[in-house]
Amino acid sequence: MKLSPTHIALLAGVVAAAALALYLIGHPLICKCGYVKLWHFDIESAENSQHLVDWYTPSHIIHGFLFYWLLWLAAVIVIALEVFIGAMIRDNLTLNVLMFLWPLDSVLQWQQGR
Repeated sequence: MKLSPTHIALLAGVVAAAALALYLIGHPLICKCGYVKLWHFDIESAENSQHLVDWYTPSHIIHGFLFYWLLWLAAVIVIALEVFIGAMIRDNLTLNVLMFLWPLDSVLQWQQGR
């Protein structure tokens, strides 16, 4: 998979926003020791989780996979419920947002059963 310049810029923006948010709530941008190591071996030190990779990194990756899977599953359920409710009562969150942002006469007539 090749990343486009747009994807790289978005990724950099997300990383910068996360760093800014952490900084604004009082977290240092790098380890208080003043340097960043690629791998931190000691699990019982104040520098733990302050460097790029440590013993908790595999756990963080696993959590990322699990959260992604749960959100993906929830998205499949949300879409099914939106379609079902839309078909049954001609109203749902998607239609509400659409009609708020860009009202369409055809959608309004369909919702009113005309």
